[in-house]
Amino acid sequence: VARWHALHPHPRWRRLFALAEDGRTQYQRAWHAPLVPLYALLAWAAYGIQGLVFGHYAQALWPGVGLLDAAYIFVLASLVGAASMIPGGLGATEVTMIAMLMARGVAPLEATGAAVAIRTVTLWFGILLGILNLTFLRKRT
Repeated sequence: VARWHALHPHPRWRRLFALAEDGRTQYQRAWHAPLVPLYALLAWAAYGIQGLVFGHYAQALWPGVGLLDAAYIFVLASLVGAASMIPGGLGATEVTMIAMLMARGVAPLEATGAAVAIRTVTLWFGILLGILNLTFLRKRT
């Protein structure tokens, strides 16, 4: 395998190419066949737990919204957010949750509060953990 970073005369480009090559190597190590099903199972479990958390939250606030119905709202809203191609599905996920809750008789202000609350404990908590981990790893290297 050619070391592309060694071929470029400028030091900044060499560092950039070396970083890209290191990223490619790390990606190949992480995504080899035996681990991919494990990653899929962990992702499935994580989204399932998030959906159930939203389901219990919605059911506690609005008894007319069932657990599975609320979990369905969360999953569908997450898929709409992913399909929007907006990072984190910001906006698209929340609007979908709000619209689907309102279609089930939830007041707009309450639906908005629920969408903001669930995104705070799912998306933004995950982002905070990622930032903390990157900060910690950067200090270690």
